[in-house]
Order: sequence, then C-alpha cells, then structure tokens
Amino acid sequence: MKFPSGVKGVIGVAGANAFSAFFLATAMPFLSRLYPPDAFGIFGIIMPFIVIVGAILPFGSDKLVLTEKSDDYLLPLIFRGFVFSIVGSLIILIILNSLASFLPDSVLLGESNILLVFLGLIAVSILNLLINWNIKVGSEFLIGLSRVIQAILTITFQYLFSEYVYGLLIGFVLGTFGGVSVLLLSKYFWKNILLLERKTYFSQIGLNYDCSNNFFGFKYSSIVLLNNANNIILPFFIMIYYGAQEAGFYHLAVRIFSLPNSVLGKYVGDRFIADVSCSNIKDIKIKNEFWGYTRPLIIISVLSCIFITIIPGNAWVTLFGERWNGIHFSIISVALWQLSYFAFSTVRFELKRKLTIGLKLSVLRSITTVLIILSAWCINFSYEMFLTAFVISSLILQILKIKVFSNVYLTNYT
Repeated sequence: MKFPSGVKGVIGVAGANAFSAFFLATAMPFLSRLYPPDAFGIFGIIMPFIVIVGAILPFGSDKLVLTEKSDDYLLPLIFRGFVFSIVGSLIILIILNSLASFLPDSVLLGESNILLVFLGLIAVSILNLLINWNIKVGSEFLIGLSRVIQAILTITFQYLFSEYVYGLLIGFVLGTFGGVSVLLLSKYFWKNILLLERKTYFSQIGLNYDCSNNFFGFKYSSIVLLNNANNIILPFFIMIYYGAQEAGFYHLAVRIFSLPNSVLGKYVGDRFIADVSCSNIKDIKIKNEFWGYTRPLIIISVLSCIFITIIPGNAWVTLFGERWNGIHFSIISVALWQLSYFAFSTVRFELKRKLTIGLKLSVLRSITTVLIILSAWCINFSYEMFLTAFVISSLILQILKIKVFSNVYLTNYT
C-alpha cells in the first residue's frame, strides 16, 4: 500500500493527537462527576459558538496560507488574519454586551461569560492560523506538542475551576491559549518576522491584497458558518425543547466523538490540501493522493464504529456515573454521524478553489437541518426520533458530498 509523502508528518502528529484524545477521553468520567449534565449543556452551546466564529474571524486567511504557492505572501496572510481576528472579536464583545443589557437574567450572557467568549475567540482564531502556518512549513512536531499541551491544560483547569458553573469554559479557553503559546515557538515564524524590513510586500496585509482572495475568504467563511451551525442550533434546540439533561447527553457524546476529527481529521485534510496545492496538478495523480490520505481514516472509523456498537449501554453509566443513565442512544447516534465525517476528512473543496460547490452543499445541509427541527416541533418528535432523523440526513448528505467531490476531482484530475 503506497502512501503520499505527507503521511510521514501525519504519523508524527497522529501520535501526539492520539495521546491528547486518550487523555481527554479518560478525563470525561471524572469531569462528568464534577459537573452536572446541565453544565455540559450550557458549555455545549457556548463552546461551539467560540469554535465556529473563531474559524470565521480570520476571513479565510488560514486556508489561503495552505493554498498559497509563494512563500513571500505567507506572513502577510498570517498578520492579515491576526487583524481580522482581533477586530472581529472586539465587535462581537460589543454586541454581546449590548444583548446582555436587554437580557440581564440570561445564563448565557453573564459578564464573566462574555469575557471568556471574547478571549476564546481570539485564542481559537489565532490557533487556527498558526496551525496552518506550521502545516505549510512542515513543522509537525510543534503541532503535535501544542495539541498535547492544550489537552493537558484544558483538563487541568477544568478540574481546578470545577466549583464554578463556567469551569468547563474557563479550562477550554486557557487550554487553547496554551496551545497558541507552543506554536509561537516556531523558528520559521520569528525568522520571517525579523526579515520584515526587507520585504516590501508586507504592505499587502491590507484588504486590497488580492480581490480574489477576499472573495475566497467570504465564501470560505460562509461555508464554515453554515457547516457548523448545527453545533449551535442543535444543542440549543434540544435544551429548549427536550431539556438540559438531553442537551448534556448530546454534547458529551459530540465532545467524545468529535475528538478524532478535531485533533486528526482536520489536520489530515489540511495536509492533503497543502501538498496537492503546492504541486503541479498535471504532474500528480490526485486520486492516488486522496486515497493515500483517506484509506487509513476509513479503517479507523469502521473499527471504531464496530467497537462502539458492541459496548453494552450500562457500561456508559458505569463510566460516567448514574446521572448519565440514558446516554447510550446519544453515544451510538453521534458516533455514526461524527465518524462518517472523520473517515472522509479529505473531502474538501479548497483545492482549485471550487468553493462555490462546497457553499451550495452547505446551504443544502442547513436547509435540511431547519426542516428536521421544524418537523420535530410540529409533529412532536421524541428526542430519539429527532436525533435519528438528523443522523440519517447527515449520512445521506455526506454520501452526496463524496459523490460530488469524486466527480469534480477524482474523475477530472486523475
């Protein structure tokens, strides 16, 4: 079995990410005993908001770093993303403070909570920029190290602040800043900063750097917003319609099974895009590269699904505690959904910048989610029926996405 050269770097990061995932998963039973389900439910609404908006704030600069062929434009793109991230976070801080004045009793809009959201947005957006920078320059060691430090600090601070209702959020924000601090150690980053005076192109940090890049940023930000809207809408709807306990079940399941995608799948997809973008598309076989990166992810996903389905339901109660009795259905459903997306993390439309296709698929997914929510509300679905409908629709849309990707890239560029 032949693998692309980039997989060598993936193996190193995979080891660090596997440790991070194991550490986070091992800590879940302890955290589930320190925090009640409603605390996980609240965190399940706020944390995805930070992750989603934090991915949008750089306005596509992080993805342009991966696809940019000239090293001369990398640092301006990074600082361009920094500026967008900080300014965007300040705007959101002002908006949230304004909303808090109209909703003084809101659990989600407390003064301390708003500050944590602001800091989390800055941390997540800068982390995404620096990860893609290190992917581009081939510094896989720092990426793996940052994931390990981030995981350790997140769990440590979540344990230390367990007496506070927002302890989970505090740990998440501080852990993310820990990951950022490690990536700032990159010698490539500081070496290029020291050369800034000799690089007149640094003025291109502005919005007029390239109109096509700005349009790319708009489309990419729209895709991120639409694709991840489920991470905010679903737990919010579940909490309002079914209760905080069900929202906690859903969020804990998502938190466990989104780990493979967040710590490994995303990196593999970015590594695939960076490798293919840096090559002459006529001189490589994209199909071979794609399957070289994707085949190991499929094997991991299939084996994980088999293992999860044979675990008895009472094992999860033993693991997480009696308060989590009833989480088994959420575990099975979310695992099938998340692992199907992890298996095809390389199905991305940044390649050759065909984001219009990706945007159309994202709109279709958002419409489907809204229709399921409306159906659940009108027909009075049970929680199990609602989650089943959502998972089935997600699997169908994932199959459609893979089919479109195959027609666009694997058939036309082989």
